[in-house]
Amino acid sequence: MSTLTMSPTNVSAPRSTLPAERRAEGSPQNDNALIVAIDDALRLDAHLASEPVIVDVHDGRVTLRGSVRSYANKRVICEIAGALPGVDSVNDCIVVELSHEAQRTDAALASDVRVALRWEACLPADAIEVAVEHGCVTLSGEMPWSFQRKLAEHVVAHLTGITGIVNLLRVSDRQMQLQATSGIHAAMRRAADIEADDIEVRVADGTVTLRGTVSSAAAKKVAYEAVRSLDGVHTVLDETRVRHDD
Repeated sequence: MSTLTMSPTNVSAPRSTLPAERRAEGSPQNDNALIVAIDDALRLDAHLASEPVIVDVHDGRVTLRGSVRSYANKRVICEIAGALPGVDSVNDCIVVELSHEAQRTDAALASDVRVALRWEACLPADAIEVAVEHGCVTLSGEMPWSFQRKLAEHVVAHLTGITGIVNLLRVSDRQMQLQATSGIHAAMRRAADIEADDIEVRVADGTVTLRGTVSSAAAKKVAYEAVRSLDGVHTVLDETRVRHDD
């Protein structure tokens, strides 16, 4: 595993390099390159350059540790790391440590969250339940569309006083089924050499099951990837079979 600590520093200060013994210590070269790329990307943001973030990388799997001054910074750091080529996953172990001035009572923060949700026209704010404990906001309820799960989290993420967000918002199984079926056919249309196979889609509590016979291994993969990327999908059970023509 390769490790690098982002120490607080001025943005214009030159980036320190990893010691030779740390670069060679049981880590492939591409993991070291990812560490440097993440470090460089974070230092380009003036709001993040002084945050003491520790970056570990093993086989493309990134672990972020340390403490930051706001949940918004924590969120952006994870997004920057996850967007870099070669990163397979990001394990977020960053802790939010609010300054005294940024701390809010749970009641005041819950009120701010509800107001922010009501101001977003694309959200059914009355359907979202809000609970706050020690600055950690929990959102629950059922949304008509899957994009609204992420939108609700995005709306409240930058509020002062938040230490974490637990997003328990869910989309109805029926709506998820329609989106999964539509996503599969759209993906197959984009792949011109793949037929729009008849695939049965079943959804239960965020688990999507695919059944049926497809024309090729490529079609099987396209269907799986189209469903896996949908927001709100936790598990994909691919029970499709490839048709073998005699």
